Order: sequence, then C-alpha cells, then structure tokens
Amino acid sequence: MKRNLLFSFPAISVTQPIGTFYVTSMQSDDLSSIAFADVRRLDTSTTAIEEYLGIQRTLSATRRKDIGEYVQTGDATFPTSIVIAVEDERCLEYDEAKHTISFFEVKADEDGPAIERDSVARILDGQHRLAGLKAGERIFGLPVTVFPAIDMAEQAYIFATVNIAQTKVNTSLAYDLLAYARSRSPERTCHDVAVALNDAAGSPFYKKIKRLGSRTAGVVGETLSQATFVMALLPYISRKSRTDREDLRNGVSLPLVTNFNQFQQTPLRNLFIEERDAEIVDILWDYFDSIRQHWNDAWKSEEPGQIIKRTNGFRAFMNVFGEAYLAVGGSNIKRPTSADYEKIWAESNVHDEHLNRENFLPGTSGERNLTKSLQSALAVYRRKRNASPSVA
Repeated sequence: MKRNLLFSFPAISVTQPIGTFYVTSMQSDDLSSIAFADVRRLDTSTTAIEEYLGIQRTLSATRRKDIGEYVQTGDATFPTSIVIAVEDERCLEYDEAKHTISFFEVKADEDGPAIERDSVARILDGQHRLAGLKAGERIFGLPVTVFPAIDMAEQAYIFATVNIAQTKVNTSLAYDLLAYARSRSPERTCHDVAVALNDAAGSPFYKKIKRLGSRTAGVVGETLSQATFVMALLPYISRKSRTDREDLRNGVSLPLVTNFNQFQQTPLRNLFIEERDAEIVDILWDYFDSIRQHWNDAWKSEEPGQIIKRTNGFRAFMNVFGEAYLAVGGSNIKRPTSADYEKIWAESNVHDEHLNRENFLPGTSGERNLTKSLQSALAVYRRKRNASPSVA
C-alpha cells in the first residue's frame, strides 16, 4: 500500500452500540485540509417530490460571517466535537499501543482508487465552525470525533442523531436523513445483506467485512469495508436508488420488473421489491462460495498481495455477477447453486497463483483486467452452452 502520512494525533477509542470510533484534538487548519462537506441540496429534476441529496445542509453565508467575527473575540470557544467520517479505511490508522490516530493520503492500489488529501474525510457535523474559523483567519484546537469508513446509510443516521435536537439544523432535514437510514431502501437492504454475510458462520464473508470500515478488535482476516460491499451490490437492486427511497418513504409501491432488458440490468430488483432480502443473501452466498471453492488456495491465503478477498478482486467478481447469474439461469424463480457457477469458472484461465497484485495491478486497471478475464470465461461458457439467458 502506497500512502503518505499527513499527520498523527493522540486519540482514544470509544466503543458504543454503533461500533468503535475515535476522539482526538486537531488544529482547525489541519482538519480543514482533509475534510469536505457534502452539501445536501434540493433536486426536482428526476421526480415531482423534492428530494434531498448529500448529507450537510447548505452553508449559510450569514452564519459563516457571524462565526468569523465571533472567533476574533477573546473568549471564543467551540467545546463540542466536529464529527467526520473517513471515507476510505486506507486513510486512517489507529495505534492501540500508542493511542494515536494517523491520517494518510493514498495512491491507487488493490484496495481502491487514489484518495487525495482534500478528500480524506467527510464532515458529518461542524461545517459552519470550520468555515467560520477559515473566514476569521483563526486557528483553533478542536475536539474531533472520527468515524472509520462507513456507508451512506450510517453516515446519514449519525448526522441525523447528532443534529435532530439542535435548533440550528432544519429538523425536516434531520428527520429525512433518519428515515433514510431506518426505512426500507436499496441502500438499507445492501447494508443488511453485508451485515448478514459478515455475521453468519460458514458464509464466504464471515468476519471479513469491516463494520464502520475499521478492523474489529480480536478479529483477523477482515479484508473489505462495508461501504465497498454496499456500493458494489447496489446497482443490481436499483439504478435510481434515490427515487426508490423517496417512493418507499411516501408509501408508493415499486412496480415489478417485467422487461427483460431491465431485468438484465437489475436482476435482484424484484427480490428487493418483494422484500425477499434473505434470498439476496443466499444468492450472494452461493455466488461467492463458488469463487471460494474454485480458487480455494487463493481464498485461504493470508499472504500480502493476494487480491481475491480484497477490494479489487471483490469488485471484479461483482462486476460480472449479473452476467454470471443470468448465464446460469438465475431469476426470481430459479436460484443458481455454487455448482452452476463452477461451470463458468472452469473456463477461466485465471488460477490461484495469478490472483495477486503483480498480475492485477493496484487501482482500477487491475480490477478492469480481472473483470475482462472473468468475462472471457463467461463468453466461452455461453458458446459451449449455446443458449442465451431468459427470465424464468
């Protein structure tokens, strides 16, 4: 992993029902250099129902100016924490022995794309304080709460629970975000599938998915962040997740997919609409169980550089999941078995010893090359079978 240390600070870890996070103190200019605000805005371009996007409310120029003036006073203080979420696990490291937290910018590797300094963390609470300090040209020491990489549902939930009782925040926004995290939605289903596969003994992903994006104390072998899993699964359930989420929150029933072209794009969508989430868990279980069995040596290996269970390998296999699922007859009626997928992998020229960063370089190029290799195996399988997939 190629990464550049930005800075380290003393910190403590805090464990609560949601997971483990960290509390530290940072200079405001250091924090501003790595944190960005994803402003939540109104968008009416795709639906008649006004829909919020992002996490933060729009930055108020008046409030920024007021805070900028306030920080010039002799008794100015911000005693409450700025809350941030580190977007990528590679950008954060907590040393339990030294009680220090370190932030990094990273280059592209098998775990994901490059993360520049100004994109290391998302602000969940405190954007006005940071903006006001910058406007007032003052540098403060600030208490900072750091959540490791988490998916959007959990980020929204944290923002909402932090702000729901504060008059400075539009309560409609807070409740909207709380509903986003709690109500049924494509993101929530993907989140729940990830949790189920991580928690079930025997699952290919048993104790391999990092909740909140950080390694669980006492657990060895966690190789994927929960956010990585969710984002890879989401397109197979919904291509317009914001619209789906809004419709479901407003009691609008989603129509089942009957068009084959749409089914090809989102083969798990009908299962989601019919609330058969457990079957989505089973389908992903069988799919990755076939991968675990075919490339068993690579799957079992804990050697550095192995990619099959890491971000690049996972993304490549998810890139071809829909094609593979349909190729072996997957539908709302027939659930393919591990043995069905094995017929595809048997045509692959990729062997256990190939699944490393030397053959599939870190970053998107390695993911893309492995995807192409798997698609070639699919093409051979289809030619031999001489049949095209159909909706059963």
